[in-house]
Amino acid sequence: MGPAAPDFSNQVHDFDPGLDNGLFWTVPVSPGSVTAEPGSGKASLVVSGLEMEDYGNVVNALMDGPSKSATVSFQVHWARGDQRIKVRDQATRLSFSK
Repeated sequence: MGPAAPDFSNQVHDFDPGLDNGLFWTVPVSPGSVTAEPGSGKASLVVSGLEMEDYGNVVNALMDGPSKSATVSFQVHWARGDQRIKVRDQATRLSFSK
């Protein structure tokens, strides 16, 4: 018997662009949203006011069910790391290296 199905009953929002563009949860952003500094190990993605749909939960989103219009803004910054770690969670049997 495999692991139990995920419980989405506490999920309040599921922001995604929908499946209308033929791609799975992807949306183009302006080229100016992305910056990179080759050689430094730094890069950024800064997006403001991106139109999304709020499906409430992932199951409703996957079924392309009812949604509400929403906008999202976010910043993601990457920097070179100088230390590697390995994480293991025995409860979920997940492991990854960072």
